[in-house]
Amino acid sequence: MGKDFNSSSSVGDHGVDVEVTMVIGEDEIEGAKWTMDNVKFSVKERIEAIATKEELEHLVMLCRSEADAMGRITAGILCLLKLDKSLGQGTIEQLRNLGMELP
Repeated sequence: MGKDFNSSSSVGDHGVDVEVTMVIGEDEIEGAKWTMDNVKFSVKERIEAIATKEELEHLVMLCRSEADAMGRITAGILCLLKLDKSLGQGTIEQLRNLGMELP
């Protein structure tokens, strides 16, 4: 397995936790391939949710948008820190288009 990147955050004070694990293939150097290995959502209090197909499709679209934004922010930070050359332009482009690559 390749290198891991973990990101955890809490949303507001409602006790919702989100954890994302992204993995970069260890064989790739210039055109590194990032994949989302794991996404966990957890809540501290028990909740019940009822959603329609349209609402779930909208949620998927929002998640893709958030993943895309996260990738663009990460790519921007790596460029600011001048780490983009060591990772390769292919990796930076993948991060910039992260949400668009999700099926």
